[in-house]
Amino acid sequence: MEMEQKHNVVQYHCVSDLSVMLGQALRHIFHSMDTIITATITPIGLLL
Repeated sequence: MEMEQKHNVVQYHCVSDLSVMLGQALRHIFHSMDTIITATITPIGLLL
């Protein structure tokens, strides 16, 4: 029983950490939208 509780706690922390990291990554992406547009659209435009 105790081992199952530890597994649940570890699983909770893993999901919690993942959600925090994903949120931070998305915030960085939306703050640097001009860089993303430049890095993706400019090469496509140069090829056309």
